[in-house]
Amino acid sequence: MQTLPKFFSDIVKSVSSSGVQFGIMMVTTPLMTRLYDPAAYSAFGVVHSIAIAVIGVGMLSLPNVYPQERDTAKRAELVQAMLAILIVLVVLSAIAAVAMSVLDIFDYGVATMALLPVLVATFGIRQMMVSVATECADFNSLSLGQIVEPATARSGAVAFGILSGGHPAFILFSVAVGHLATAYTVAKMTVKERLPEWRSRLKLHVNPLRVLRQYMDFVVFNTASQQSQMLAMLAIQLLMVKFFANDVGGQYILAISILNMPVSLVALATAPVLYRHFIEVAHSNPMQLMKDVGRTTSIYLLVGLALMSPIFFFGEEIFRFIFGPIWGPAGHIAGLLSISYVGSFALIGVSSVFRVTRRLKLQFYLELFTAILMVAVAWLHFASLDIYTAVLYLSVIWTLRNVVMLIACIAVTRFPADDVSRVT
Repeated sequence: MQTLPKFFSDIVKSVSSSGVQFGIMMVTTPLMTRLYDPAAYSAFGVVHSIAIAVIGVGMLSLPNVYPQERDTAKRAELVQAMLAILIVLVVLSAIAAVAMSVLDIFDYGVATMALLPVLVATFGIRQMMVSVATECADFNSLSLGQIVEPATARSGAVAFGILSGGHPAFILFSVAVGHLATAYTVAKMTVKERLPEWRSRLKLHVNPLRVLRQYMDFVVFNTASQQSQMLAMLAIQLLMVKFFANDVGGQYILAISILNMPVSLVALATAPVLYRHFIEVAHSNPMQLMKDVGRTTSIYLLVGLALMSPIFFFGEEIFRFIFGPIWGPAGHIAGLLSISYVGSFALIGVSSVFRVTRRLKLQFYLELFTAILMVAVAWLHFASLDIYTAVLYLSVIWTLRNVVMLIACIAVTRFPADDVSRVT
C-alpha cells in the first residue's frame, strides 16, 4: 500500500510541477493571444477538441482499466489492445480529415485538418504512457512530464507565430510535439520497469475485442460517462461558432482555456495520485474511503474558490490587460463561468472514486442527463440570446451538475467494490 508520507510527497511533487507549468502558460499565453487572432483560436480549439474526443471515446477507457488491473498477463494484453485500437483510430481520423477538407465542413484549411490524425496519434500515445506511470505509482515522471509538455508546446507555438504568422496549424503542430515530449519523458523513466513483465507475457496475436469483452461493463459505462460531457462541450463550441460567428467562438475558447488552467494544473495533476490512493484504500481499508474523499473534496473546493474569485470579480479587466484589448469579451465570459468551475475543480480530482467503487452506471446516468440538458439549452435558445446570457445559462446548469456529482462521489464510497470487470 502507498504509505501516507509517500502519498503526501507525491501530491507535493504534482502541485509543484503544476506551479511551474502554470508559470510557463501564464508567460506564453499573452504572447500567443497577440500572435494568433480569435479566429485562429477557434480553429485550434475545435480541431484539438475533436482529437481529444476521438481518443476519449475510441480508446474505450482501457487507459483507466490498466492502473486497476493487478494481473500481469492481463496488463500486457491491455497494452497490446490499446496499441491496436490507436492504430485504427489514427487511420479513421485521417480519412475523416480528408473528407472534412473535401466537403469543406470546417473552413480551417487543409493544413489545419491534416493535423487531426497527428494529434490523435500523439495524444493516444501520451495517454498510454500516463496510464502505465499511474499503475507504477511513478509520479516523478508524471510531474516532469507536466513541465515538459507546456514548455515544448507553448515555446513552439510562440516561435512559429513570430516567424511564420498566426496560422492555427502551428498551434496544433506544437501541441502534438508537446504530447510526444511528455510521452517520451514518462516512458524513459517508467516503461523500463514494465518491459521485463511485458516481454514474458506478450503474445504474437491479441484480439482487442476479446480484451474488451473482459471489461465490457467498465469500458461501456466509464467511456460513456466520461465522454458525454466532453462531447457536450465540443457541441457547444460548434454551436457558438454557428450562432455567434467564428470570432465569438475564439473568445469562448480562450475563456475556457484560461479557466481550465488551474483545473488542469492542480486538479488534473493530482488526480492520478488520488486515483492510485483511492484504489489502495478501497482494498486495504474501505471504511476510510469516505473520509478521504470528503476531506479531499473540501480542500479542492476551497482552493478552487480562491483561484476563481479574481476572474469572477475582475475577469474582463484581467483579460484586457494580459491578453490585449480585443480579448475583453473572453474575460466577461470567463467571469460568468468561473463559479461553475469551482465545482469542476473539485470534481476532476475526486471523480475517479466512481471507477474505484465501480458505480459507473450511476455516473453515466448523471453525466448523460446533464450533457443532454446543456446541448438542448444551447440548441434551442442560443439563436435568441446574446452571448453573455447564453453563457450564464450554461454556467447555472454546469454548477448544478457539479453539486449533484460531488454529492454522488461521497455517497458511493459506502459501497466499495473489488472486481474490475463488474460495475453497478
